[in-house]
Amino acid sequence: MTPAYVHAARTPTRLHLDGPSLLVTRDGAAPQRLPFGRLARLVLQGPVTLGPDVLPALLRRGRSVTLLSADGHALGFCLPVVPRPDDLACLLEQVAERPDWPPALDALAAAAERRAVLELVRRLDLARPELRRTALDRRLLDLVEQRLGPTPPLDAPSLMARLDGLLSAELTQALLDAGLGPRFQDRRLPERDLLALTRRVLSLELWPIALPLAAYLAMYAAAHRNERALARRLAAWFEAGRERRAKLLRRLLGLLHRRLVELAA
Repeated sequence: MTPAYVHAARTPTRLHLDGPSLLVTRDGAAPQRLPFGRLARLVLQGPVTLGPDVLPALLRRGRSVTLLSADGHALGFCLPVVPRPDDLACLLEQVAERPDWPPALDALAAAAERRAVLELVRRLDLARPELRRTALDRRLLDLVEQRLGPTPPLDAPSLMARLDGLLSAELTQALLDAGLGPRFQDRRLPERDLLALTRRVLSLELWPIALPLAAYLAMYAAAHRNERALARRLAAWFEAGRERRAKLLRRLLGLLHRRLVELAA
């Protein structure tokens, strides 16, 4: 299954339920069909009009919906409450109220982040590598800004914010598929917020996308002044790294599972 990105930056766009599919219609364009059987999640950018039965149909099928603003920043998520038995969720329920769990979760996240930083520095072959996360992010953001050139279609912080919105959408659905729905993605409950944990680690995977993408956008800046073209380009580059991120997420959740088993024993 693959995610579907529906952009309504300039053209009025509507979604309707049509049997086992969603039908995307735009003025002056042929309808686009999105079969539920191939739909992993839905990302909506801009003022997309939904038929009254679209959102309930998606949620009943366990598909999340991400809402992005017209300029591509994440506004929010719609998550289904679908009971899916999963021992990871059960283990987390057992230990989430224990006083030793928040420090254990912080330690796990910090260790995973350190490994991810070391791997990123190796992949990028940085001269004089910086291993502190905040300093590394600041340095890489400067590199992205440099590669975007003098007249980019968007600046470096906006590029990273938009890639981060796509990552959040991906992780929201991936956690849901693992049985970790809204109760485990609530920023008000840090001891259960696995979206924050996974995003903290996997957001490092955005830099190997952003750096070459910035150079590409600088080379073809004129072709990406149009919001829809820009959004589609960002989504295409982001999707190219999906399998690697899925592998890293499975490894991270495996580490979490082992730590939960140790604490629950």
